[in-house]
Amino acid sequence: ELDLTPCFEHGIIMPVLNVLFIGLATYRLKKLQALYTLPSLYTKTAVYWVKLTLASAIVAAPILELLFTASTQPLSGIFNVFTVGLFLQSIAYVVALRLHHYEHTRMRKSSDILLLYWLFTIVVSLVILRTDLATRYTLSATYSAVLMVRYTMLALTFVLFSVELVPRKMSEYVLAEDDDDDDDDMTSTSRFGVRAPMEDANIFSLLTFSWMSPLLKLSQSKQITEDDLWEVPSHIAPVDVAETFDVHWQHELDHCAPSLWRALWRTTGTHIVIGGFFKLIHDYELTKNQAKRASLIVEVLSGIRAIKLYAWERPFVRKIQNVRESLELVSLSKYGQTLAWFSISSTAVPFLVSFTTFLIYSLFDNESHGPLTAQLVFVSLALFGLLHSPLVTFPTAISVIANAKISMNRIHKLLTSDELDMESVTRLERVRQSNHRSPVQGNSGSDNNGFAVQVTDGSFSWSSKELAILENINFSALSGEHLAIVGRVGSGKSSLLSALLGDMRKEKGNVVLCGQVAYVPQQPWIMNVTLRSNILFGLKYDESFYTRVIDACAL
Repeated sequence: ELDLTPCFEHGIIMPVLNVLFIGLATYRLKKLQALYTLPSLYTKTAVYWVKLTLASAIVAAPILELLFTASTQPLSGIFNVFTVGLFLQSIAYVVALRLHHYEHTRMRKSSDILLLYWLFTIVVSLVILRTDLATRYTLSATYSAVLMVRYTMLALTFVLFSVELVPRKMSEYVLAEDDDDDDDDMTSTSRFGVRAPMEDANIFSLLTFSWMSPLLKLSQSKQITEDDLWEVPSHIAPVDVAETFDVHWQHELDHCAPSLWRALWRTTGTHIVIGGFFKLIHDYELTKNQAKRASLIVEVLSGIRAIKLYAWERPFVRKIQNVRESLELVSLSKYGQTLAWFSISSTAVPFLVSFTTFLIYSLFDNESHGPLTAQLVFVSLALFGLLHSPLVTFPTAISVIANAKISMNRIHKLLTSDELDMESVTRLERVRQSNHRSPVQGNSGSDNNGFAVQVTDGSFSWSSKELAILENINFSALSGEHLAIVGRVGSGKSSLLSALLGDMRKEKGNVVLCGQVAYVPQQPWIMNVTLRSNILFGLKYDESFYTRVIDACAL
């Protein structure tokens, strides 16, 4: 007795597989044809010729079988499920031959489409082989020869699948892709040993995580350090993701109502969905109160000099404590109580639901599914266990969505803020020395009469939605002058410096800066490194120059 009929196998299963492959392979070929061909010196190796030889031999098998089938049947009976299936199979094998060529000469990794196609072809062919063996007593000697050709093709398909499954030598592709790279490019050099194997792993290696085997093997002989790890795969590397997001965000800015959600979804939609399941729980009110307290502390620290000068320590301490005790600690307390009740409920509710269900069934039914036996109880408990996880996750999902909405609103506000106009300040390379001040010129060109800084009829604001903070500013400073800007608190001293640096929105006027600019902000900022690293700020250490700087700064 057969599980599947020959008509179903040759007319449904195999044609559907071949049609799907032809469609996917055609789309893949269009993408590969757009890529550049790697040098044949590195790609057309013995493995390449073995693949093409095997694929060519496999192509011949369905064509010969199709010709034999057509020659042994009358013209009126040529078009049937068997001949149509063989015709589609011949086309699929020709497409596979072409795809083998493009995949090997343009890509580093084994082709996932070809691997899956050959695997399913082998499985379906084995099913057909079982059917042929079950009906071998009805076969003629001539058709037996056809079967020999068919299953010789099956053996060749298995060999081709095995060859495609073998990882390729990285040196063949690394050298080919990096021939034109600069010798000083560290990205090119790192590909020899640090490139993540995940990028070149085939679909079966990804499913089984076998691409991690070298790292796991190394961990048996030594402690893994950062130097032993691979680079981040290119599709999740921060630089590449940022560039992709920037393209999608610029596209959103062309709309009247740009959506950050759409831009993120187009950039990393799949990763966002997967990552959402692992997001930690944060309460909405707790997050808001923590942000309020942090903002207040930042305000205190930024104005610590004025606070100390006017002896305002105690009022500000009481203000911070009030926020901490009346808002944040209350939210923490409610948050802890909610978690406690939630924990108790999640533990007690499944038991109460099970107990109540069995009690009601025993008292009022006990017939629809028979008596309440151990088998019925265990099956019901298993079902309740499946329902428990979604019910527990649902409240967490609400909290996660609320927290994500707050973060998205903040990011959206940042991205939709006005961009600084990089052309608002004219920067000249050098300053022509002058010992006499000249009247302010209206021309912002290079003829600045020795001015290091020159502002003509300038008006500045912090954003397009706000009024101008500074208006009708006319200011100039000669090279070598030492000036101080004096004024009351809030009169615009810091704003004037920000306008000179180009950090404010220029409504009108001209601003000219000559030479290089060094700026010490009102609020100091240091890196979480050594004092020397903060002073050097990325520059190479020169002991004599470093000592002169320390002495000049009285440090």
